[in-house]
Amino acid sequence: MANIHPLATVHPNAKLGENVEVGPYAYIEEHVEIGDGTKVLPHATIFNYVKMGKLFQTKQRNRPSCGDQE
Repeated sequence: MANIHPLATVHPNAKLGENVEVGPYAYIEEHVEIGDGTKVLPHATIFNYVKMGKLFQTKQRNRPSCGDQE
């Protein structure tokens, strides 16, 4: 069974494998397949027609804030 954070949005037709973890504010669209043991980190967006194998982990990006200099 998947562990979906209450603040995540997962389309009811998305296919999630066993022991999938979905973090807060993650968004998973309809035609998505996620394999067993995958971790979808907070704020990740998984678009339609994406298939992820098992034991995959989304990458967390550091986004610059208003005070950051380039």
